[in-house]
Amino acid sequence: MQPKRELPEEFVLDCILWSIFANSNQTSAMKDVTYKGNIYQVINHFFPFTREEVAHWKCSSPDLFLSLQNRFVAEYLHDKSFSPEASELWNAGKDYYKVFFEKYIFLNTPKWKIHSWDAGWYQVRNALAEANLGIVEYEVVKQAHKKLAEKIRPQIYEYGFLPEEKVGEE
Repeated sequence: MQPKRELPEEFVLDCILWSIFANSNQTSAMKDVTYKGNIYQVINHFFPFTREEVAHWKCSSPDLFLSLQNRFVAEYLHDKSFSPEASELWNAGKDYYKVFFEKYIFLNTPKWKIHSWDAGWYQVRNALAEANLGIVEYEVVKQAHKKLAEKIRPQIYEYGFLPEEKVGEE
């Protein structure tokens, strides 16, 4: 399905932030992946924060920040104005990522194949959960994510992505 009309930027940004922090987001970054005799670097272009921002966060592994380069989503979102619900999720997500960097040395990074600063949401949330770290911060992310979903859900119908449900019709 496609929208019936041009989408407002607020809706687009709400959807982007919702997807970045959704548990269905399986993004990852990996180094030196061998496949059919070749070695690949898997970059997470969905890492949401700029290098300038991340470079100022506390990090228990300074070597992690040696090769910071902005990723696509970070550049796209930079200097955008978010709705109040999206801002709440953005700030909660940022706080959660800060816990990740601060507690990095306590995480089972080999298990989650975390070897670079642009670790994906899948890697971050699973590594922190396994170590029982960032529990409070993650709850804040989940609540903000739910709030943003409640805002977006009716707009999916309003903009024509899905047909309106007709209650009582067969």
